[in-house]
Amino acid sequence: MRFLADEGVDGLIVAAIRDDRHDVRWMADELGGTKDSVVLEAAVLDARILITEDKDFGELVYRQRLHHRGVVLVRVDGISNDEKARIVARAIREHEADLPGAFTVIHCTAVYSSRPLAKERPMIVTLKAIVHDGKIELAEPATLPEGAKVLVTLLPEDDRDFWMEASQKSLAEIWDNPEDDGYAKLLEK
Repeated sequence: MRFLADEGVDGLIVAAIRDDRHDVRWMADELGGTKDSVVLEAAVLDARILITEDKDFGELVYRQRLHHRGVVLVRVDGISNDEKARIVARAIREHEADLPGAFTVIHCTAVYSSRPLAKERPMIVTLKAIVHDGKIELAEPATLPEGAKVLVTLLPEDDRDFWMEASQKSLAEIWDNPEDDGYAKLLEK
């Protein structure tokens, strides 16, 4: 899978995920101090799932309903960085199929995942296409209005994770809980 780790993510977590053969870009290696909205947009444009320890991304995804390819929020505190890295890497291995398009929270003993609602305005849509005779041909029918803006992302031939579907559901209520206890309540519903 392809991930973009926010600059606040511990280097041992990044290394553990890379050890599991995932493609991980780390903002600490690139542009420290980048605004959260720009980091989220960079993950979208590069077809990566964002990994962060910053709850502010919940605000961007749930309240502002910004588009994303998936967000993994690490909320593992009070243990060594080595143990934290093992927990996060294991959670990603065990829940890999659920991560694209989802907002996932990793705790020491549990993993919670949801699919946030989109804004009322149209979302970015990803369409499969192939280059044939130097032209881009859509692999599935689509109605595009004249003058529609498109963004073309060239993918390696083996990048199948990019095409996993994203659906939507809300978990916004967890962001109203300042103590971070709202996650457990969601399992009761």
